[in-house]
Amino acid sequence: MLVRDGPFRPEVLDGAFLCVASSGDPDERDAIFRACRERGVLVNVMDDPAHCDFAAPAIVRRGDLTISVSTGGRSPALARRLREELELRFGPEWAEVLDVVGEVREETLSDLPDLPTRIRRWKEALDLDEIERLVNEGRSDEARERLRERLLGVEVR
Repeated sequence: MLVRDGPFRPEVLDGAFLCVASSGDPDERDAIFRACRERGVLVNVMDDPAHCDFAAPAIVRRGDLTISVSTGGRSPALARRLREELELRFGPEWAEVLDVVGEVREETLSDLPDLPTRIRRWKEALDLDEIERLVNEGRSDEARERLRERLLGVEVR
């Protein structure tokens, strides 16, 4: 449901499950919070932790990769700033980095049936700097091959 600018009307909450609201007016924020409470609607009044049932994290999405930052509502500005830094560090290529790693994992699961061995091998084999560099250079297939070789301990060609 989208509520446009204008004065808050409690009836817009009828039938709602969740409300995310923003207002510069403390009285209006309080009215929204109380109306949500009366109707059993979960609420997040942005930048007003006292009027929130939950804190919304700042999120970076790169394909299936999701990175979230939360300050538990204590500092939305800090969460936003950290999200912006993460967006710069983990650019669009990270969707492909995850694809490479995920595909190799699927391909090698049956070759590494023992969980402790699999965990140890992945810890030793996963070189994210190398995979990121190869993906950025358009060499994703080579990244897959190198990771497979390190995981399985054999040259795959």
